[in-house]
Amino acid sequence: MSSAGMNVNQPVLSFDVLSGILAFSCSRNDLLAMMQVCHTLYRAGIRILLAEGVDHFSSSTQLASFCLFMTVDLPSRCSMIRKLHIHAGSLWEDEFVPSREDVQTFASILRHATRLNELTLFGGEQLVEKAPEVAAAISSLASLRVLTVGSEDDSECEGIISALENMQSPIKSLTVCLDPNGSDCGPVPFIRALQANLETLTINWALWMSERLASETILCPEVKSISIYDWEQEDINIGTLMKTFPNLRSLTIDSEVGEGHDSYHPLDGDDDRHRMNLQKDQSQGWPFLKAVCGGICSLYSLGLARPVNHLTLSAMGLSPHYVDYLSDIILNCKPKRVTIPIPEAELERASRSFRDRSIDNASFLSYLDLLIKVDKALSSDQIEQMLDHIALVIHPFSPEEVTIRLQTQNGAASLATRSYFASEEQQTVIQKIGQKCVAPCKVALSITSDFKGPGSGEPSFQIAEVAGPHVA
Repeated sequence: MSSAGMNVNQPVLSFDVLSGILAFSCSRNDLLAMMQVCHTLYRAGIRILLAEGVDHFSSSTQLASFCLFMTVDLPSRCSMIRKLHIHAGSLWEDEFVPSREDVQTFASILRHATRLNELTLFGGEQLVEKAPEVAAAISSLASLRVLTVGSEDDSECEGIISALENMQSPIKSLTVCLDPNGSDCGPVPFIRALQANLETLTINWALWMSERLASETILCPEVKSISIYDWEQEDINIGTLMKTFPNLRSLTIDSEVGEGHDSYHPLDGDDDRHRMNLQKDQSQGWPFLKAVCGGICSLYSLGLARPVNHLTLSAMGLSPHYVDYLSDIILNCKPKRVTIPIPEAELERASRSFRDRSIDNASFLSYLDLLIKVDKALSSDQIEQMLDHIALVIHPFSPEEVTIRLQTQNGAASLATRSYFASEEQQTVIQKIGQKCVAPCKVALSITSDFKGPGSGEPSFQIAEVAGPHVA
């Protein structure tokens, strides 16, 4: 048989099928290695890598390399991009001084990225100043649904805001990240530009947000979820939020993003802001609100007086003053479920604050979730002391059901904790907690691991297999 005949009859694997197989069967490193084997695997690998996302260019060299790579086959490669993350912020000013030619090429890439769904652009104003066509390219992104924009200098972000005002695509999710020490534009211009279609809004550093929202006619009827971080308590105005986002279902408000603690200590004006917000007419506001999350000082200043299903604290202050704040928040929000994280090292102090106190929940609180973060190996005596402290924390809530999640932070903590509970009888462990609770309640206990590695999840140590509810 001739070689030509062999080529005609040779089975050929569909390129789309090959890409799918590689996407599900290879790690990123394995994929990069396989791409060096042959041209077919190289082409298939490019599609997967571009679809997964192009991450965090923070230097002009990286941007130039990316532009050179994309222009080899501009229409085809650009159509493969689903996620793109660019960081041209002033914190990287020494490294990010791209040439005008590279920025113009980047604009051309955006214009051809017809399937780009998610864009992160920090310091984009610098790119617009270098090449104004970048703004027009951003506006032309017809498939874009998720957008993150940010600024780390005193730029007014006029070029980026103008691009957003002319967007061809309905942006559904917007994240605005601003530097409290530099940016002067605040999040409101970004919200105004995209207000019609937004469903999810995240703001890091809410500069003058209530003041500026109150001075403009902005209505975001489709927004269902808002997360606001680094919002100065002096500016928190629940009336303005209810007017601007009338159909909210989920609200997060905190002084820190991802820090796990409310860094604002109780301030002299907290009580005044709390009373001021409580006095606003909330009777018609947020009829669909289901979940509220945040730092305790921020939530107290918010003064929410609407019933919710789930109240989650990003952290629990440990002084009696914080317990008073929490009692007031629960009384006004009437949650069915409350979730509280407490580090194991702070449990003793927390138990002293909760001891002999009562949180008036008017019997509407059904579920209490305690997330206890364990960051070291504990002896059996220390674990039993931990259970005693947990019982004291549970006491003032008088819930119907309690779920205790021990979240181990490293291998030593995980193995020690799992070993203790694996050696104990199920009812013995639960009764040690349940018998110390004043009011009858159901108690469930589980262990999770906040890391990967030895000790992070051996089935023989999964406490969920040996723990169950018990009525004290």
